[in-house]
Parts: sequence; C-alpha cells; structure tokens
Amino acid sequence: MPENSDILNLDQACEYLNISIKTFQKLLREENIPARKVDREWRFSKKALQEWVGEGKSANFKAENE
Repeated sequence: MPENSDILNLDQACEYLNISIKTFQKLLREENIPARKVDREWRFSKKALQEWVGEGKSANFKAENE
C-alpha cells in the first residue's frame, strides 16, 4: 500500500490517530468506527476517520468516565 494512500491498514490508522493498537482495537469494539474488513485485514479511510473524530462529543463520555 502506498505510503500516501487515503486507505489505511490497522497500523497506519493507529499512527494517523496517534494511538496504540490496543486502544484502537478497544475503540473498534466499543465505538462505531468507520471501517471495512477485507479478508482478514481492517481498512480505514483517512477522510472517514477524520470525520469520525470530528463528530464525536465529549459530553457523551462524561458520565462513563466520572
């Protein structure tokens, strides 16, 4: 996959969001992250990840973390 691709694998998505693989896997289970599984590999769109982060609201998580 080209380094400047708009489609990311799991490692690249973690690097793009600057989070660990363990944290990202937890988000995959608990959040509605835009992704597609192709064969056994996850694929992510940079644009979709950016929109997902931008649409999040911290108020939704306040009660869980207090």
